[in-house]
Amino acid sequence: EAEAFLQRYPVEARVRDFFLSAPPEVQRQIMSDFRPRQEGEADYSGLLMSYTRRCMALAQAGGGAESNTEVIRASPEWRAFVQRYPVDDRAFDYFALSPPHVRSRVLAEFRPNHEGEADYSRPLTAFVKKC
Repeated sequence: EAEAFLQRYPVEARVRDFFLSAPPEVQRQIMSDFRPRQEGEADYSGLLMSYTRRCMALAQAGGGAESNTEVIRASPEWRAFVQRYPVDDRAFDYFALSPPHVRSRVLAEFRPNHEGEADYSRPLTAFVKKC
């Protein structure tokens, strides 16, 4: 299963080794949830490395990525936020896998340049990175 995933998303040897060193439950979570913007790229090293690091950090903090993201997705704060600022699954995952203090700041301070847009994925991701 991991080999098929790595064939679908080619990476450098060091990223491959890092991914394969993750606990099996983290690998399963990554293989289930990893969604790059484009399929068929020649190299996903940067994306997979950062996503693996986040998932491993979350697992080490005591919560599996899956259970944590589902709790966040169901929270009244997130539901109100996403109703006002719709985002795609990739942006949600980026937000959900961020540290709790970053998520709190995003929910309290995120203010895009324009209201009423159909998708706020890009501005949300940029704001999370700044936090």
